[in-house]
Formats: sequence, structure tokens, C-alpha cells
Amino acid sequence: MNKYGWFQTVKNDLPHFTYLGTTEENLKNLGLKRIEENNFIFWIPDL
Repeated sequence: MNKYGWFQTVKNDLPHFTYLGTTEENLKNLGLKRIEENNFIFWIPDL
């Protein structure tokens, strides 16, 4: 799904994906940080 701009953005809701409409390489530029937990990758706001 990442290939089409969909990413997991909610750590406590595994089936939840958010359409961000960009590639993974651009997510840091959008203010998101990559978190890996239990073999899942989440992109959450970098606060």
C-alpha cells in the first residue's frame, strides 16, 4: 500500500492506514518520523 501513498499512522490501530499521497522518502519532509514496533512501520508526527 505504501507504493500508492498509504501508510500506517496510528500505532494503537493496526488496520488503520492514512492516505498521504506521497512516497516514503518524502514523509520526513512532511514532519513525520518513522517508528518500528513489532515488525510494523508507523509514520507519526515528529513532535
